[in-house]
Amino acid sequence: DGDAQTMATALLLRAGEAGAELALRIAQRSDGNPFFIEELVRMCIDLGAIVDEGEQWRVVHDQLDWQRLPTTLVGVLQARLDALAPEQRRALQQASVVGVVFWDAALAALDEQAPGQVEALRQRALVHLQPDSAFDDTAEEAFHHRLLQQVTYDTVLRPMRRAGHAAAARWLAERVGDRPAEYLAITAEHYDRAGDAEQALRYFTRAASEARRRFANSAALAYLQRALANPGAAEAGVRAPLLGKLASLADVTGDRALQEQAFRAERSGTAAFAARRRRGRAGPGPACAGAGRARRTLRIGERRPRPDGLEPVLPRRPRRRRPACRRRTRGRPHHRRRPHRRAAERVLACAGPDDVAPAGRGARPDRTGPG
Repeated sequence: DGDAQTMATALLLRAGEAGAELALRIAQRSDGNPFFIEELVRMCIDLGAIVDEGEQWRVVHDQLDWQRLPTTLVGVLQARLDALAPEQRRALQQASVVGVVFWDAALAALDEQAPGQVEALRQRALVHLQPDSAFDDTAEEAFHHRLLQQVTYDTVLRPMRRAGHAAAARWLAERVGDRPAEYLAITAEHYDRAGDAEQALRYFTRAASEARRRFANSAALAYLQRALANPGAAEAGVRAPLLGKLASLADVTGDRALQEQAFRAERSGTAAFAARRRRGRAGPGPACAGAGRARRTLRIGERRPRPDGLEPVLPRRPRRRRPACRRRTRGRPHHRRRPHRRAAERVLACAGPDDVAPAGRGARPDRTGPG
């Protein structure tokens, strides 16, 4: 490929005529991939096939065995990692856990010795210093390529990954504050990979709210879907509000299929939760279940006496007295007796003088009859 050979020749320009043959071999091996060409040139430098003599490069062909060189880009990156000193390789692995972009202070949170190896990694063109940093108190670095970070991350053992993600999450959680949703989502991702589902759910939800506040609706949808995929969102009391937010965002973005899907999931989840609650298999929800159990415990403690015969530990709740009108009518409202009083007044109005009992307290009508 002519473009690949042109690029390889430009990279080996300091090697003069001796680099022309090497540029042709590199162009043939790279299949026209520019990043592959760069990494092959850097691998030649690492192996000593290219010696930097100031303004000029000297090519040592005897140091290259083309039959033993990797034929893929991933293989070349792995070979470059293997050529690093153990402490440099470990520092680069710790940096890959933090991410494509990392900070010296975050790296120190994972390994206190790692920041001391960053300068050597820069000299090997594996990482480079960013002109600006998102955090004022530390320098910001970045991997030369995302694929390099992924290949390095794949070499990290699983226990080391979990511990590194937990340390990075704690470091970020102390500093994100009111920063953009991107950093909240990065924190959530670290918590998720560290196995802390509760904190991951919390930060994905915060990231979605912050993204929606900034009208980044596509990002907010992605964060909400990550929150719903979290094991901590399985409870109906947690899942229903998230589905409601997802349906609202889908309405804003015009995604009717996603909106209908969210509505159906919300309705089915709410109905299933209500059915479990009727069967006594579910409480009122994670937010108020503890408070409900506490109130029931207090009521039981107030009713039941202590086994030793003493007064209950908790004071009895004062009994609420009924209003006077309810006490006189045995619980019936006082106004319900008024029709009977009006009926009695109508009967007395129609009766004659002899039918009315004598006036006076305690007077009773004569029941013996005349004579």
